[in-house]
Amino acid sequence: MRNTSIILLFIVLFFSVTSCFRKPDEDDLAKKGPVVVVPVDTTPPPPIDTFSSFKINGSTVKLDSAIGSLYTTSSFPPKRLIDVFAFDLNKGGRKKETASFQFVADSLGNWGPFVADPSIGYEFVLKPTGGQRTVYYYYEPFVQSNRLVYLRALPKTGMTALLLNTLPADDQQSVLAIFTSNGAVVNGRDSLTINDFNLSSSTISPASKTGIAQFIFDNGDKQSSGKLILNFNAVPFMNGIDLLLDTQNITPIHLYFNGRDLYLPKRKSATEGVMVMVLN
Repeated sequence: MRNTSIILLFIVLFFSVTSCFRKPDEDDLAKKGPVVVVPVDTTPPPPIDTFSSFKINGSTVKLDSAIGSLYTTSSFPPKRLIDVFAFDLNKGGRKKETASFQFVADSLGNWGPFVADPSIGYEFVLKPTGGQRTVYYYYEPFVQSNRLVYLRALPKTGMTALLLNTLPADDQQSVLAIFTSNGAVVNGRDSLTINDFNLSSSTISPASKTGIAQFIFDNGDKQSSGKLILNFNAVPFMNGIDLLLDTQNITPIHLYFNGRDLYLPKRKSATEGVMVMVLN
């Protein structure tokens, strides 16, 4: 009798459990009423940074004496002057001729901060003391706050100086360095041109070169051969390309990089200085 009770209890429990997993039939659904479907919220999340302006500051540094070391913050005399201009990269000119911000770097090279408008580009004019050349930096609009904006002056001594001292000081031409801040320009992946000349070709930008800095200037013959300049061949990360940026022609320099058209003025390399375009 006891065994029979246990068996009956087992059968009841078995059917109770399995009924939980039984597919409901139409009668079951009718008894429970209509199914309520809760809509899924497909609204995309807000962007990470929703600020309308960003805080920008950084340091003035120089290229290290070790060739190719672009990030060493070697110190040099203070009182480096920095003028910051609002700049229109769609037209290649300043929005106004008076500086939006002016700084004097401290003994460690630190400068800033200022609040940047993310809808415009900026021109930083670095005026080092001690006879170094003025450098004009051009930045695309900032997309976030940045405390590490490095403005590099050209060194006067060391191995890198031996190379960069070959950059012309000639008012008949501009000298432009194009610096890609987020990685090398690689043939087949990136598209970089200057005045419709291809800087991302397999000759100039093979993956093995890992070129992040392209120095554009005329080698002295007033011709634009587009050939690599020999002094830069053995240098990692850098290229030198023989192209004349004639300052007698007032047409802005046209850069194209991965879908973006950018325009720069032509600065006289002797009386004004060297230009650097920083690409995001």
